[in-house]
Amino acid sequence: MDVKALSYYVAIVDQKSINKAAELLYISQPVLTRTVKALEKELGVQLLIRNNHGIEITTVGQNLYYYARSILSQFEEIERLKKTFGSCIETRLRVSTAMILLQDSIIQKYFSSVNSDHSFIDIRETGIEEAINNVRSQASEIAILALNTVQYRTLQRVCKIHELEMHVIDKGSVYVHLSQKHALAQADTVKASSLLSMIYLHTPEDFFTRLNYTVKIGDTELSQFKRIITVNNYHTIINLLKHSDAFMFGNRWQIEDLKKGGIASIRLEDGHIQRHLVWLHRQRQTLSDEARLFLNLFLAPLNQSIPAKA
Repeated sequence: MDVKALSYYVAIVDQKSINKAAELLYISQPVLTRTVKALEKELGVQLLIRNNHGIEITTVGQNLYYYARSILSQFEEIERLKKTFGSCIETRLRVSTAMILLQDSIIQKYFSSVNSDHSFIDIRETGIEEAINNVRSQASEIAILALNTVQYRTLQRVCKIHELEMHVIDKGSVYVHLSQKHALAQADTVKASSLLSMIYLHTPEDFFTRLNYTVKIGDTELSQFKRIITVNNYHTIINLLKHSDAFMFGNRWQIEDLKKGGIASIRLEDGHIQRHLVWLHRQRQTLSDEARLFLNLFLAPLNQSIPAKA
């Protein structure tokens, strides 16, 4: 089994078609067919099933695909290192976040800590479902997510299915974020029913946000909120919170940062629903030095760190 065969196999699965993969790779379809047959013979199992719609991947074939993606990623890193030997050093950070606002200081500390001539930083603020898919597809190496209780339980099952590993950082009560000028800003706690007349800010809907409509907070359902603004950028959400009669449900891990921006945080009184702060990555994949550094900077205010490399 060689690297080229694995790269051909990954291309076939990504394209869901041998013919489309052949066009992408500029090689003939018979070459790819022979490659798949050789892999199946070497492993002694069927990897792909051809049908009228393209291909269907077997369970073993799915496992090989994820292993192959990981192996090819490591080879890419080796090739990148070969190019930087004797010249410049390049670092790459690829992170997705969902339902959490990253402190600007974390990026500044990361940048000042890396010994690099060229730093590539890809931070994707997105929804929960897209963040998970980014890790699965290796567009992001890690994802940091804030989830409610229902979303957390669902993600546990998703991780088992898609061979992702989830690490719980912390959990706590749900908070309501709103302008410090709002009449509720001085309260110690707030009921969800007290917010019904306000504008409810949230990120675009996906599978995980739609789970919220099954959640009842005290005597209030999320479907009861009639004034809603959907925003796909957290900095825009902060500006709307500061300058309008709006609120968002959040967590306690960024209270101090939000306070500096003129946002108050009040604990939600109807608190059987909790928030879980987690990070996830692909199983059986060694984290890069860049990802480890970023995670440790993120975890430092919580007095936590990830274990040292074995």
